[in-house]
Amino acid sequence: MKRTLTPGEWQELLGEDIKAIRLQKNIARKTRCAQAGVSEHAFRNLVGGKGTTLETLIRILKAL
Repeated sequence: MKRTLTPGEWQELLGEDIKAIRLQKNIARKTRCAQAGVSEHAFRNLVGGKGTTLETLIRILKAL
């Protein structure tokens, strides 16, 4: 039987992927936040799997 991920698990996976992309591109968190127009706190919440707004997610994805 196939297991379905919970919303919290999706948040964690998404956060891990975004962090990995940022590190792979070797860009500082502060720089990426400035490019995306979001606070570092909002970015930390996203990559930490603690949730975020859809707008913050879209801004960060566009900045990647």
